[in-house]
Amino acid sequence: MPFKLLYTLTLTGLMLMFSVSTARAQQSNMPVVKEKGIIQTNPFAVRTSGMSGSINLFAGYDTNINYGAGDSSSIYEDSIGGLAFMLVPAIRFNTSGLSKRFTAEEKLSYGIEAQLLYRQYYNNATVDNIFNEPRFGAVLAGELYYNPSRHFKLQLFEKGTRYSEPHYLFRDNYTQTWYQNTMGLGMLIIPGGGLLEIVARYELSLDIFEDSSLQAGNRMKNSAGLRAQYKFLPFSFVWLAATYDFVTYLSSSGRDSMPLKLYGGISTPITKNLGLTLGGGYGWGFYASGPSPATWLALASITYTVVNKLKLSFNYGHTFEDSVLGNYSDEQNFGLTAYYQHSRNLLLQASAGFRYVNFYNIYYGAGGTGDGIRTDTIFFTHLDGKYKVAKNIALGLSYRFMLDSTPFRLTTANQTQYPDHQLSIVNNPSFVKHEIFFTGTYYF
Repeated sequence: MPFKLLYTLTLTGLMLMFSVSTARAQQSNMPVVKEKGIIQTNPFAVRTSGMSGSINLFAGYDTNINYGAGDSSSIYEDSIGGLAFMLVPAIRFNTSGLSKRFTAEEKLSYGIEAQLLYRQYYNNATVDNIFNEPRFGAVLAGELYYNPSRHFKLQLFEKGTRYSEPHYLFRDNYTQTWYQNTMGLGMLIIPGGGLLEIVARYELSLDIFEDSSLQAGNRMKNSAGLRAQYKFLPFSFVWLAATYDFVTYLSSSGRDSMPLKLYGGISTPITKNLGLTLGGGYGWGFYASGPSPATWLALASITYTVVNKLKLSFNYGHTFEDSVLGNYSDEQNFGLTAYYQHSRNLLLQASAGFRYVNFYNIYYGAGGTGDGIRTDTIFFTHLDGKYKVAKNIALGLSYRFMLDSTPFRLTTANQTQYPDHQLSIVNNPSFVKHEIFFTGTYYF
């Protein structure tokens, strides 16, 4: 079942961004965040409110377009490298208070954003030149904040995304397309004098694959979360949190689950520039069939402001998550991040991480076979630099590295698409990938 690319895509979202203050950074690492950033604030944007937009260009080289293992046992396991080009135009409308969210003075703040993505590769692939086909994606997002008083605040949001990416398995079309949509609301309740803060959140999300052979991964998720925290010092909190989800697979009810997670912890500054969050708890998976997790949960975060514009963070977490690869994944995640804005013209961001992930009760479709458990060891690094050379123009350099090593092997069913290769293929999901891009952005 070819879900490697969807799983790999989640790695690119692991670069954690810093809050503008130690207190906000602490709260962003707690379970059940009080606000979810849908439309991100760009420090180089020309306008902070009203109609604005940008055109992003990326040109560079990708060493492994297809996430191949480089396994010589099959030409379809080769790592295909090539030139890469992306064009991402975006347009948005937002009020001035959107970037401040729950701290905005306005009672009503809102924004809407639309993006298109055109991706093009150029390579010398030996399989019908199929990696050079253009691919298109899109994002439509909106969020609204309602702040009628200091005791009650509300966020509503919606984000829909179309992905179209290269595909690593043996097929006549190396393109995989799927849709993700998330909508939800969050409430912030601050009764009395403000020592107690309650966050309640609900989200409905969908993952839908366009290819009929991947529809076993189509799923719907209803998520509810509640967090209560009590302030015992000016910026210190003890907190309790709970999340309860309903995960429904649209074509396989045996993979449905209702995971419950309970947490408790503390968040406090150690010094003016050093903040600490510690938490832990226990969770249960409650799967309709097959193995179901019942395990400890942990999270830890240290944020350090070296100088006003340089922020560092270390994060650790142990948890389990529903997985389209099988029933669930048990994960150990480590991450280091840095954010540095030297001036209004220079922005540097960096992250590095390590993940150790076990997937349980691997799902096989269309005659595929393999082990019931898959173990992945993952490393990743992201480096981004951007310099504003003019009022409307920024240039930069971006580097991405990902390594996924696993002894797991998937044996596909016999195929007949290519006469010279009618036997089944033993697929190796491991890969190493480097991407380097020169970037340019025009703001309007």
